[in-house]
Amino acid sequence: MNKKLNIILSLVMAVAIIAVSGVAYSDKKVASADIGTYDLYCFSDGGVLQGYVNQLITNEVIDTYVMNPCYPSAPSSSYDFWDYIDDIYDDMEVQSIENALIIFEISKAFPVEATDTGGLILPQKLETLFGAWYENGCSIMFISGTTESRFIPYNGFLDYVTIQVDMDLETLWASNVLCQMQSACEEGRIQYATMIMDAFVSVNLQYESDGVNFADNWFFYNYVVPHFKITYYDVLYNNPSYTMREFFEDYGIKVLKHLPGSIPSVEPITLEQQYFKDLMSNEDIQFLSDSEDVIDAYNNDVTVALGSSYYGAVHGLYWEEIMLQMREFYTDFPIYMHNPNATLYQSSISNDFYRVGPFLSIYSCILDFVTNEELAEYHNLPESRCAISYLPMGFGPNGWILSCFDALEELYGSYSGGMIVGEAEIANSFTLYGSTASLSFLHTW
Repeated sequence: MNKKLNIILSLVMAVAIIAVSGVAYSDKKVASADIGTYDLYCFSDGGVLQGYVNQLITNEVIDTYVMNPCYPSAPSSSYDFWDYIDDIYDDMEVQSIENALIIFEISKAFPVEATDTGGLILPQKLETLFGAWYENGCSIMFISGTTESRFIPYNGFLDYVTIQVDMDLETLWASNVLCQMQSACEEGRIQYATMIMDAFVSVNLQYESDGVNFADNWFFYNYVVPHFKITYYDVLYNNPSYTMREFFEDYGIKVLKHLPGSIPSVEPITLEQQYFKDLMSNEDIQFLSDSEDVIDAYNNDVTVALGSSYYGAVHGLYWEEIMLQMREFYTDFPIYMHNPNATLYQSSISNDFYRVGPFLSIYSCILDFVTNEELAEYHNLPESRCAISYLPMGFGPNGWILSCFDALEELYGSYSGGMIVGEAEIANSFTLYGSTASLSFLHTW
């Protein structure tokens, strides 16, 4: 397709509908909007797609820009992107789109529960919608903020997708951190290990008498605790009353949380300014170079520092400096950075500093899709169900980052703890659905 493309962009960013003409808020269903006939349809929950579409317009790849978004205000309304999908997935008018290119972006994590009275989960709705478009001769690009391993075994909708773009940085980072920790520990599972976490990684992680309140913490809730439930299945299954505190103490797990306000607004950064909370003892620790409390708090067989640039480059650089000072004063340990904001750190892998992110630009991939160019060169996730699956991340010959598929194989491929899963299903601590999802049958943590 060499001509410029007509485009309808359905950027569903929050809660209400604005018509193409600019009519004010209406709570009627999106499906009642005029679908029209266009070469390219885009649907998004407000992730990266809008910026790339703007580039297509600037570069004169497309010339007609018709927007039919959800209004990003009106927080009192419960109408959001999941409601939008509920409205359109089985709507005959939306399903009638034919012989078109469709880019469908869901940048947020898939919801676990069904969001409508029909009881279907999100992947099942996508299978209905994408299947109809596929039968009508459409080609679909799916940009996902949830990596495929998190919605296995409900990944059948990818059979209808021309190319999937995996933009789940959190799972990529977390799965690789767990792999590194597990490989450094004895007995094939994480034990006698200390996690020193910055404000983002430890956000909403709180001390409680029975252990750690992790319900509102993305890292522990989605990755750490499910991982322990699988790798310590034999222990937890036989001890249903085992508290998290007892488990952490018995297996030497320590958690240190960097306290808000410890990072000053001006340099220099010194350890004397830094306070951490020991989530096992509920004590605040000031990191003085001669403090025995510090050594008692973090000393372990394996220690890792976990940080992020999510709160901005300044935060990420301060965290790097603090951790480098800690290593100089106390002991060496690796630093793992979740780096969505492309912070340029001083350190590198050569001195035990590892970062994941940011993703590479996907403009070329989108451009090739909308101009019907060959896409096979983007396929770098051969384990995916999708014919072409693209993780926009550079992988060098000596790189340390594994895909989430490879991370699962590394974590659980040789696991022999007795976990009961389907015959074709690997133990998967990341999945939102399926027999190992949440593992609530195992323990009440």
